[in-house]
Amino acid sequence: MDSPYTKVKFAYDEANDQFICTNGDVLVRKGEYRVKGKLQYSYSGANCSKCPFQVECAGKGKKKKITSDEYEGERRRMAAKMQSEAGKEEYKKRKATVEWPFGNIKYNMKFREFITRGIANVCMSLIWCARRII
Repeated sequence: MDSPYTKVKFAYDEANDQFICTNGDVLVRKGEYRVKGKLQYSYSGANCSKCPFQVECAGKGKKKKITSDEYEGERRRMAAKMQSEAGKEEYKKRKATVEWPFGNIKYNMKFREFITRGIANVCMSLIWCARRII
């Protein structure tokens, strides 16, 4: 079910760092906290008690609260780009340029997963894979 009151349906004003609900009220950033080391922001403050859609949007007697991170503007710009025809055409190129080396490593070389941990060790494994190809 696609609710009209999800975070995606709220407009994001990047210049003022606030969300605008479908009824025109503004949710401003009220706080920040960390979840698994990642900075999260909390947005609230809309006048939900006078909104006719309060029950459907936030719940009876509650105010709407949205959480986001510091990349909300970038995420929304990228989503808009990917929905455009130019973005879809650009993404189609990925099949030919990016995906096939990983498919080759996984299917032809039987590397379904890496047992190593950390970027440095995985890079060393990939170098070893590349030497086997050559």
